[in-house]
Amino acid sequence: MLACSLTLLTGACDFDLSDVTSALGGELIIEVRAAPAVEVGDTLRMSAIGRPSGVMGLLLYDRLLDGEWAVSDPRVATVTRILPPTGDSTTPIHALLKGHKPGTVRVTVSARGARGEATVRVVPPVAQLVATPARDTVRVGDAVEVAITALDSVGAPVRDVPFWTETQGGAWVHESWVQRYTPAALRVIGRQPGDATLTVTFRRHVTRRTIMVVGP
Repeated sequence: MLACSLTLLTGACDFDLSDVTSALGGELIIEVRAAPAVEVGDTLRMSAIGRPSGVMGLLLYDRLLDGEWAVSDPRVATVTRILPPTGDSTTPIHALLKGHKPGTVRVTVSARGARGEATVRVVPPVAQLVATPARDTVRVGDAVEVAITALDSVGAPVRDVPFWTETQGGAWVHESWVQRYTPAALRVIGRQPGDATLTVTFRRHVTRRTIMVVGP
C-alpha cells in the first residue's frame, strides 16, 4: 500500500515514503550534489535526491526523509543534516559540511540499502585568487597565457583550489567548460577586437582581468 503524501513538483510526483523501493518494484537511486571544495573553517551546503530506478524514476521523487549522512574521515570534515521545516515539501534533503583540515572526504547518503556519494576537497583558507596574463594584449586568432593562483592571508600559494572561468567581450578561454585546480595556466584566445574580461571564481572569491584584443 502506498501510504503517500503527493505534491506536484515541476510535473513530478513527490513521494514521502519509507517503502518507496518495494512499493514501486525497483531499486532506489540516490544522487548527492555538492560543490567540489570547501575551505577549512567554512561550511558547504549539500543536497541529495532519491529516485526509483527504471522509467518510474522519470516521474517520481523519493524525499529520503530517512536518509543518513556520513563522511569518510571526520577529522577532515563533518556533516550535519539540516532538518526541513514542518510542512516543507521540498524534494531534496540538505546538510552542511564543515571543513576541519586539508584533505579529501567522501560524503555519503544511505537509505533502505541504497547509497549515493560525492567527493569534496577541503582546502586551506583562501584570501584571494590572482589572474596574471603573460601580456595585456592579444591579436585576433592568437592566444595569451594567463596564470591562475590562489593565495592565503599571508600571500602563500594554496594548491588544488577548484575554480571556474568566464569571458565577456572579444575573447574566450580554451576549454572554459573544464573545471581546473590551482595553480593553472589558461589559454585566452582573441575572437574580435575590443576589451575582453576574464572572470575567475571559487565560491565567494572572484578576480577579473581585462585583456585588449587587437586586429590581426
